[in-house]
This record gives sequence, C-alpha cells and structure tokens, in this order.
Amino acid sequence: MTIGEEANIFVDPTDKINFLMKFPGKKRELEAWIDSTTKRYSDMDREHLEVFGFEGGRKHEHSQIVKDSLLFRCRNWDVLKKTKSVDVSVPKKMKEIPKILQEPDLLDQIDLELDKKIVGEHEARKTIFMVANMRNVENLGRATDNLMINAPSGIGKDHITEAIFDLIPDEEKEELVRTTPKVLSYTRNRKIDPESSWKKTGLRLEDVGNEVLNDDSFKVFSSASPNKINKGKIVNKGKIIEIEIEGKPSIIMTTAEASPKEEQLRRYPICPLDEGINQTKEILKRQAEYGKTGKTLDYDENLKGSLNLLKRIKVKIPFAEKLIRIFPPESPIVRTHFPRFLDYIKSSCSLFQYQREIDGEGYFRATKQDYEIACMMLQKTTSNILMIPLDKTKRAILSAFESENLQKKSVDDLQDNGAIKKLNVDIEWLRRQLKWLTAKTFLIQDKEKRLDESGKIISKPVHVFSYNKMQELEIPSWEELDK
Repeated sequence: MTIGEEANIFVDPTDKINFLMKFPGKKRELEAWIDSTTKRYSDMDREHLEVFGFEGGRKHEHSQIVKDSLLFRCRNWDVLKKTKSVDVSVPKKMKEIPKILQEPDLLDQIDLELDKKIVGEHEARKTIFMVANMRNVENLGRATDNLMINAPSGIGKDHITEAIFDLIPDEEKEELVRTTPKVLSYTRNRKIDPESSWKKTGLRLEDVGNEVLNDDSFKVFSSASPNKINKGKIVNKGKIIEIEIEGKPSIIMTTAEASPKEEQLRRYPICPLDEGINQTKEILKRQAEYGKTGKTLDYDENLKGSLNLLKRIKVKIPFAEKLIRIFPPESPIVRTHFPRFLDYIKSSCSLFQYQREIDGEGYFRATKQDYEIACMMLQKTTSNILMIPLDKTKRAILSAFESENLQKKSVDDLQDNGAIKKLNVDIEWLRRQLKWLTAKTFLIQDKEKRLDESGKIISKPVHVFSYNKMQELEIPSWEELDK
C-alpha cells in the first residue's frame, strides 16, 4: 500500500479519548491542537507526507507524528485491516528511550555528546543547554530563562550555541540570524497564526545588535509571561499593529559589539567564554583533525530523540527557604537573581524528571543534584558578589584592575595600560565606564595632586581610580545549607 495525494490522516478516536482523560485540564487546547494538526497533515501531498515519515505507507519511528506521541492512521479501514504496511504501534525503540533519561549522570552524558562539536567550554555549554532546557518548566518566573553570550568576534560563541541547539528536538526550537524587532514581533504572532505558541520552545538569536537589544518591544518580549497570552502593539509605517503571543521562549542570544543597557542586563545574565590562548590552541587542533580526515561527528539520534520525551512540568523546591542567605540583601538586584536561581533548580529537575518524586499535587520535587547543577550555572553567570551583570568591555576594564591590583590610576594612566589599549576606546568613553564601575563599588574614586612636566603642582586635583578588592561569591555546598 502507498499513500497518494488523496490520503487522509486522523487521530484514532480511542487514542483521542485516552489523551483527553489523561489531561482533563487541557481538553480545549488538546482538541484544537488535534484538529489543526490532522488538517495540516491531511492537506499535504505525498512528497510532504514522506518528509514527515509516511513513506510507502509506513510511519518511521522518527516521524514528527510519532514524536508528538499521537497515533495517526489511514481513514480507509478496509485497507488498514488487509495490510501490515501501516505501523500503528509505538516502535519498540521509542519505548526504550526513557531509560536514557533515568541515568544519574544524564547531564554529563549530554556534555560528552557535545564534545563532538564543541572544544572545551564545559561549564559554559552545560549552562547554555540548561537555560534552553527551561522551556520544560511550566512554573517559571518572568525573564528567568534568558541568557546572553557577550564576547568578541571570532571566539566561537555562535558555533557553540548553534551546536547546542543541534541537540534540541527540531519542533522545540526556533533559530534566527541577524533578526530585527519587527521580525520577532511577527514570529509566532497569534494574530497571524492563531495556533502558534512559544511554549516549550528554545529561541536562539545570533549576532544581536543594539537595534534589537534596546528596542522597547524586545524588552517586553524578553519579560513576557511564560504561560499567558501576551498582548501588545507596535507601529510599522505609521500603522498600529497588534501583537498577541502565547507564552515565551527560553532565549539564548549572542552579541559581539552590542552595548546593552543596564536594564536589559538585568533580563540577560552573561555567560562568558574562554578567550585564553590554550583554548585557541585546542580549537585549532580540532579544526586540523577535521581538515585531515574530512569527517565531522553527528549527534546520537537516541539521545536527541529522548530529549523530545521530556514533558513540560511544574516543580517544587522543598529547600527553597535555605537558599535565601546565599544572596546579599545589600544589592537590590538579588530580587532578580534569586527567582532566577530557583528556576535554574527547576530546569535541572525537569531534565531529570524521570528520576524525581511527584507529590500529590502533581509537582516534581527538586533534589540535591538539582541544587548543585544550579550552583554551577549561577557561578558561571555571576562574576561578582554583588551579582551585577557586566558586559565584555566592563569585564575587561575590571579584569585589568584586578589582575594588576591597580591603585590610584588616572584616565591618562590607564590609556598606557596594555589591556586597556586593546579595547581601542576614546578617553571620554573610558571615563564613563570608570564612573559606572565606581558607582557600583567595583572601583574606588579619589583625588590627588600631581606635578606637571616642569615639576610644579597642578592646581586642579586629578581623579584617580583604585581596585576595590571584594569578597568572592561563595555558594554553600549542599551539606552546608543546614549549618
């Protein structure tokens, strides 16, 4: 039997009833999804049906339809009874996939798989993966599942994020290169496509510029509710356009030259990458190896397929109150970081959901392992005890002060510093950055009298800056939480 253009696909009534009984609170949503999905596949010609797994009348185990856990059948029951060419059962291999999700070292296995396409950067790539995985948490806070990779061009940030997203199931991701605020406003807009949604989706934005970062509509998009219908309006060519999006994606963005405003840095913690010479050498070795053999490694389809079986769940953190003392109350920004840390814990619990207990209310309960993974993520995205996000230029300036313990340096003095020279910035820009770092207490500003070239005291004191050595951020171990 072959499926021709006249083929009509639908969900078996028994399967539909079972789904509705299993998810009684989602009746309307499920019925709408089933109706729209069956219509979409029924309207496809043979060529497109084959793309989605209906090749020669047999559904492949990697079919999009099977991945969605619904059993689709041909409407011609007489033919169905006479032929075995239509596989209406979940393949045996699919039944075995959850065993992969029961491994205690699942995240380490994922990290090992990423070795095929990424050199080093283990903590960074696990952090990026886990933020993207926050799409599997239903009870997230606002703007907690955003992450920015802010590094110079050529470091490999786009390659790393692209390689990580290659491991994410295709139907759970969206990737946009050099996008604009208007494109984001139209993408998955329910006013254009009523069935569209950002729920359970990871969004990768590559090479984002200031036009997008500091756009008002993008700020709203970044802070949208993960579970509600978010409405807004934009002006395009003098016309007011309504925007209506369901949910919010977990956003991973890369940027090189952009200078995000402080307000946006609160929404997007920064994940730094290794810019050292040893990392560069390892990357060159890998590139030489691929150049010599002409081969590249592909990800294990079993692992990638298993990630598609993760559900969007609600998580409880039984030990949440013990975590309050980790965050210094002197800095108001902890009001943003604390809920983000809690949601990092939830992300880990959602990844290990097949290994977690479920309480009577249907919530998955986070454990020690989830806390430890979240600690790694917090350490990677937090460069200081004040938990204030720093873009790459401010990090470079502060690093110069820290590494050399610079004291009482004027703006003119700093222009002769090797690390500052590499930034290739003008004196006024440098002065503004120094004042910002001083306002945030990273530096200490003072005045001192200096001599001119003839040895006379300059009448006007010179502003000088010194490194303010702070206590490093110390996150207690699991055992120390009870002390």
